[in-house]
Amino acid sequence: MDEPFGALDPLVREIMQIDLLKLLDAEKRTIVFVTHSVDEAVFLSDRVIMFRANPGSILKTLDIDLPPRRSRTTKRSRPRARSSAIAT
Repeated sequence: MDEPFGALDPLVREIMQIDLLKLLDAEKRTIVFVTHSVDEAVFLSDRVIMFRANPGSILKTLDIDLPPRRSRTTKRSRPRARSSAIAT
C-alpha cells in the first residue's frame, strides 16, 4: 500500500488506521505499507525499514516495541524502537 491515507483529514486517517489494524489482526496478513509519516509507520508496524534516497537501498531497520492490539491510547504513548543498522 503506497500512502493510502495521505489525502485523508487527521480524524478519518486515525479511524482508517485503527480499522486497518483490526483487519490485520482478524485476517493474520502482512502488508508492505509505504509512508513518509514516522508516526504512521510506528503506529501501524511491527518493523519499520528506512530507505536511502539514492540509490534506493535499506538504511536501517527498526523493530517497534508496541503491543499487537493498538488503540488511540497506544498511538499517544511513546514506543521504543530497537535499531539494527544495515552495513553498506
